[in-house]
Amino acid sequence: MVVARNLSTVKELVVDQTTFLIRTLPHRVMLRMEGMNQADVIELVVRAGCAGWRDFADSEGNVIASALDEADGKMISGVAVRSALSEESYEALPLNMVNDVAEAVLKFNRLSPDDSGN
Repeated sequence: MVVARNLSTVKELVVDQTTFLIRTLPHRVMLRMEGMNQADVIELVVRAGCAGWRDFADSEGNVIASALDEADGKMISGVAVRSALSEESYEALPLNMVNDVAEAVLKFNRLSPDDSGN
């Protein structure tokens, strides 16, 4: 049986004690990645595919809250998205976390509904 995709589905990903909320990407975002350079794909995937985080702190232990840009049609790497991680929040992440979150978002969005529950 085919199961429809649910764009409100969120999965938790833990990286270095920070919990990221990973969400389903719309088809228009997934399809627009074809032909983009790697840097643009990573920014698009992380900002559109991360709905926020918990327990993220800077080097001095100060908690850093995530923020979403709720503007409809926010342009990221030439693609209009809704409710994207703000540029400030994206830039606060260490590069290793950016890569880990991008990889997790892509994996989550490429799995079948049955596989994503495992």
